[in-house]
Amino acid sequence: MEQVHSELTVNDILEAGRMREQLLIARRIQHGFLPKAPPGLQGFEIEGWNEPCHEAGGDYYDFMRLSGGRLAIAIGDVASHGIGPALLMATARAALRALLQLATGPGDVLSRLNDVLVEDMQDDHFMTMFLGIIDLATKKMRYAIAGHERPMHLSADGTVSYLDIHGLPLGIHRGIEYEEGKPVSLRSGDLAACLTDGIWEATNRNDEEFGYDRLTQVLVQNRSRSAAHVVHAVRSEVQEFTAGNKQHDDLTLMVLKVS
Repeated sequence: MEQVHSELTVNDILEAGRMREQLLIARRIQHGFLPKAPPGLQGFEIEGWNEPCHEAGGDYYDFMRLSGGRLAIAIGDVASHGIGPALLMATARAALRALLQLATGPGDVLSRLNDVLVEDMQDDHFMTMFLGIIDLATKKMRYAIAGHERPMHLSADGTVSYLDIHGLPLGIHRGIEYEEGKPVSLRSGDLAACLTDGIWEATNRNDEEFGYDRLTQVLVQNRSRSAAHVVHAVRSEVQEFTAGNKQHDDLTLMVLKVS
């Protein structure tokens, strides 16, 4: 009996090792979906940060140049964690990039993307997303939101506002029409911060949340710096606040700066 128990334990260890190796491979593949480098646009800076709480996560951010002198920026969050949400995120990324070539605006894109994802989502899964499309000549951004955290718009004078329009998360049911928010005029020195809820919900060892107030304070204090510096500042503050405390959600931030 002792020998059988020993063999089973060895098999369990080997199987756990194989599973972890597969998860690490999935993480490397998923990390490859994120933008490799900022797009190098005249007058704009973009920087992002993504840190899954497990080997594979359901958060996502992206930016993509479009025809007609436009730039699309997106950030999304699939409910739950692990391989399943990671696969759904990959599906959403591929579908979004295809739809951006066809649709006329962010609301139309999200409506079409929702119908695609409904076919793949299980009952307990859904995805939130913010999608903005910027006219690089006029620096006006059209946007739509599918149940996602409100992006922050920090004006050069320090005024903080939120891009806020209601829309259901993606993948719940077909036929949802997503409305666009009022277009935002981006001016020199302005900063837009798009994030997932893992940022402000990050907790320390006393189970206190990082919160929107701390996040806003870091953004305001660093708004005159580069997009890369702003992302680094938020990341450092979150890591110092959590002090190694294990997080239960992915952390994702994308910053757009009008330079």
